[in-house]
Amino acid sequence: TPVADIPGIWYRIRKNVADSRHLLPAGISGPHFDDEFGEVFGLIYVLHAPEYTEKEKRHVAELIRNELLSLRETGKVALIGVQALAYYLNVTAGELHQRNLTPAQLAAAVRDQIDARNYGAVALSSSELPVRASGTVTRSPDISDVIVPVNGVGTRLDQIARIEEGVVPGGSPKYLFNGEEVIGIGISLAEGHDIIALGDQVTA
Repeated sequence: TPVADIPGIWYRIRKNVADSRHLLPAGISGPHFDDEFGEVFGLIYVLHAPEYTEKEKRHVAELIRNELLSLRETGKVALIGVQALAYYLNVTAGELHQRNLTPAQLAAAVRDQIDARNYGAVALSSSELPVRASGTVTRSPDISDVIVPVNGVGTRLDQIARIEEGVVPGGSPKYLFNGEEVIGIGISLAEGHDIIALGDQVTA
């Protein structure tokens, strides 16, 4: 296959896969495409902060990434092992009964109010019902303020459920260093630049 034809071939593959998304079962996230696959990172660092929440670690990693991208020798910076964030809505059977709601009805009401990007769950006793949580809601107080229409009456979500932050189970692959979960920070070299100079800039 001529090299010049490869981008067009991959474009058609991506388009065909994307066009088949509606055939997947409800609740499936993706398919996703990794445009960085095959990228060579001349430098890889890890962010190890066990005392931080997943959201806090992601925030710090993104700050570091932005700083690295400002260096003249930097090509790309990839964050490896970042976990997709989720909210879990824990609600009791008594609360649902009092409001004459089923788990499915509550889940549908939340879906209607929030842009769906990450998975959360509505937990009832020992069972969990998948529900979408928002990628635009950045912290628990924000999602607490969401008004959910319940039987024609607007009710704050935190008056119905206890909200916990977490990560999507079985989501992004984890990145381990010495057996502990970390965020990897991969740095590639800009075309035509010097890897030694890049290392000197990063450690400066």
